[in-house]
Amino acid sequence: MTPKPAQPHRDDGHGAQAIDPALFAQGCVGADPNFFAALGLTAARLQPVATALLAEPMSDCFGPHLVLDNAKLAGFLCAYRFPEMFSRQATTLKMLLPYCDADWAAIKQRLRDLQRSKADIRTPDSLYLAKLFVAPHARGRGCGDRLMRLLHSVALQSPGVKAIALHVRRDNPAARRLYERHEFAVVGEPAHDYLAMERSL
Repeated sequence: MTPKPAQPHRDDGHGAQAIDPALFAQGCVGADPNFFAALGLTAARLQPVATALLAEPMSDCFGPHLVLDNAKLAGFLCAYRFPEMFSRQATTLKMLLPYCDADWAAIKQRLRDLQRSKADIRTPDSLYLAKLFVAPHARGRGCGDRLMRLLHSVALQSPGVKAIALHVRRDNPAARRLYERHEFAVVGEPAHDYLAMERSL
């Protein structure tokens, strides 16, 4: 069965709405601040890429999904079917090149990391969590748990999906604790800065 195209949306407690590119860009940068800082990319500079991504039909993607708190970005989640997400992320990274101040070394390194990361995933029929971000002002209030429950619900409703997979930085114990609360377990000890985790469905 072919999955329906994703409907990027935000939730402010009053139903789903279209995401504006500025919020999407904030979520992307918030989920990976060191990477975007290395490229000299702010959320404002990322908006043209965000606009293009939101306009593109993505049958292999869940989200983006944003949670709002009094119109401020509280949380952000985006997931893809594995292994399609690696080719999509590679394409997205190349879209960033015209907007970078850096010499592109960070993007080239990220592309190499993506290639290595493929071998970490044990279950090919996975929904892969590409980005999760909880804004500082919303931390400690259950936003991350809310997003993870949403991801689990979508995975259960996705035909053919047998697991949820992700990578977490070794130096991010708070994120690892969040994933472990939601029954994720480390499935490998790769030689780079990330641990692979999965949850079977």
